[in-house]
Amino acid sequence: MGSKKYCLIFKWIVIGVGLIFLTGCSTLVPKPVPGPEKPAGPSGNKQSPMALAALSFSGQGQAYLKNKKPDEAIRVLERAVNLNPGNGENYYYLAEAWLMKGNAVQAKEFNHLAEVYMKTDPEWKLKIEFQEDRISKFK
Repeated sequence: MGSKKYCLIFKWIVIGVGLIFLTGCSTLVPKPVPGPEKPAGPSGNKQSPMALAALSFSGQGQAYLKNKKPDEAIRVLERAVNLNPGNGENYYYLAEAWLMKGNAVQAKEFNHLAEVYMKTDPEWKLKIEFQEDRISKFK
């Protein structure tokens, strides 16, 4: 009877040591490492899909302006403004389009909006002021 008792104790010790050994060798699932950040836009914020679409429309609008097509430029730039109303560049280009069409009143409104949204950017502030001078001389 004594050897059976020792055999049973030995089995439990082997099982316990085995469990301790196996759990000690296991690894925890590591926390996911944050991926690279998305590219930041002009304002330094991460770009949402809507903001990226707005940038695409803005680029199209600028191309239309270069090709002297203000109506098409206005159409796509208004879409850009609807998708990302905080991007003052779109208002600047809308003012350019309206100026190209000869509508100084509309150009002045969009120039003012561009100024509101871009007042902290010195480079854009100069462009907007120059545009404002051109609008005021337009009659």
